[in-house]
Parts: sequence; structure tokens; C-alpha cells
Amino acid sequence: MSAITIPIEFELSPRSRAVMDALSRALDPKFVSADESTAEPAGDPIAHSLAAPVAAGAFWPEHDAWYAGLQMTPGGRYWHALVPKEHINTLTDVKWGGYGTQIEGAADMYDGLANTQAMSTAGLELAQRVQALGKGMYLPSRAEVLLMFATLKSVIGDGVVWTSTQYSANNAWCQFFYYGDQGTNSKGCEFRAVPVRRLFL
Repeated sequence: MSAITIPIEFELSPRSRAVMDALSRALDPKFVSADESTAEPAGDPIAHSLAAPVAAGAFWPEHDAWYAGLQMTPGGRYWHALVPKEHINTLTDVKWGGYGTQIEGAADMYDGLANTQAMSTAGLELAQRVQALGKGMYLPSRAEVLLMFATLKSVIGDGVVWTSTQYSANNAWCQFFYYGDQGTNSKGCEFRAVPVRRLFL
């Protein structure tokens, strides 16, 4: 049986194309030095902001945090996701909250900061506790927690971790760190929450 190739065409926004081009350049060997810990892309401000001085999954001493990696959205937004070392195990056995209520603005798959702000505005205790841990702290989205699983599973460990992404009035998304799946659970269940913050270089 012969394989059939079906061409698929899609159009990226100018910003998305610029970010993807910059990322490709940032990963091109001719733009980095032999020492990957201090590698800098040459002459491109977008590529410069995409290149972190530490590898994904490594500890970043200057920020006292683990570096989960570069989070990018289909719309061309990006940021570096950091998991502060001191708060990896701060919030255990916590409820997402708001069972039976659809929280407006808390269903974004990528933007955990926006989700957390919406949760906090609605009076959810979990979001307010996360924000109280420090300026810029928030509950990561589905995509951000999946990035954390991919690069920091050995640091975060096993268990179930809440995301800030709401599924319905009764359920929210969580990440299973045992084996990598994501699923929805009742907002009234008690799981762990691992706060993050973002960095723009």
C-alpha cells in the first residue's frame, strides 16, 4: 500500500512568523557560542529575547527558580516560565474552588496569568493564595503545566497538579505527573498547586 501525501496550507500572522523565524535562528548553531550557558543569538532582538542562559529543566540561580522553558502561543506571544524553588510544595491538598460557578475569563489554555487574575477577581481562595506568594505569581495554564511536566517532572515529582484552566462550572483541568495525562476533575477535589511566574528577557 503506497502512502498518500495531502498538502496542508495555513497562514501565520506576521507576528507569529517573526517569532517562529527568530526561534529558528536562535537555535541555529551559527548564532550561539560554544558555551551554551552563555550563548547569545547575534543581532536579532526577538531571537535575543527567546534565548535563555540556562537550559529548560535547569535551575536558574539568579531567579532562585527552576526554568520550565519557553512558552509560546499560537498568536505569537511568548514568555519564559519559572517555577520558584521555595513554593514547589507550598500549596498541597487545595481545592480549585468555585464549584458550580462558571468563572468568566478563566478558561484560557495558554495564559495562566489571565486565568488566575479572573479566578482571584471572582473571589477564589486558591488564586488569591497563589498571588499572595509574591509579585507576578500565578497558577499555570494547561499548556504551561504540560511544559513543566516535559522539563521538570523529576523536580516536581509525582501526583496531580491543578492548572488554572477551567473546563466547566463544576470542573477544571489538572495534570497527572505520574504518567503525563491531563484530565478534568471536580473543582472541589484537593490536589497540589505549583505556582509559576514569567520572565521576559
